[in-house]
Amino acid sequence: SLLGFLLLSSLPDTHDKMSNARERTQWALFGAIGHACGHIILAVTKRHGLLPSGDVSAVDEFLAEHRNWVTFAKHLPGYFLFWIPLIKTYMTNVSRANVMGFAFLVMVGAMQFPLKFGFSYTLIVLFAGQALDQLLFLRKEKKENLEFMVWPLVTLLPNFFISVMESMWCGASGRREDPFWLGDLFERHGHLVFDGYMAISYTIYYLICWFGNNVSVKMKTV
Repeated sequence: SLLGFLLLSSLPDTHDKMSNARERTQWALFGAIGHACGHIILAVTKRHGLLPSGDVSAVDEFLAEHRNWVTFAKHLPGYFLFWIPLIKTYMTNVSRANVMGFAFLVMVGAMQFPLKFGFSYTLIVLFAGQALDQLLFLRKEKKENLEFMVWPLVTLLPNFFISVMESMWCGASGRREDPFWLGDLFERHGHLVFDGYMAISYTIYYLICWFGNNVSVKMKTV
């Protein structure tokens, strides 16, 4: 993700057919990097015994004695590294200023719920943001290009099904002897599968758009 983000950042803005796919992929990879940083922060806090129970919300954690700095260290970087880039990825037609405002509201909303609902809350925000972006902010002529059609097929639909499987199996008790190998895989490594596919899907999306646009250009010149 880091190498892809740096590579796309180095490309000139040519305002060609790939500019939309390039911008979306760049924000997505930046969000994947931020997501990885979030897992590092969680791992460090857990190793030092500072990770609260899943039934505790961030507001409860912030109000707890001697835990203010922990909550601050986890959520403030998440606003810039996680919420803003990922929301911008799924709401590409919304201005950055509006995305920053929406991301702040989303972060405050996330702090009201127990931590165990963080995964479901994030998916609801991203999928709802994508729907609002397509319905309210996307012009009709932009819906007739390859970038618009490929994005949900490569990212949204697979992520939806993978997230359902993770919610059903990941961390569930008594699944170790499940004869269904997929259930056992998600019980042990469900979130790793989800995060891994998300990062890979952004690269797949960009490559499909690049290949499709180059093939169409060559066909027109023949």
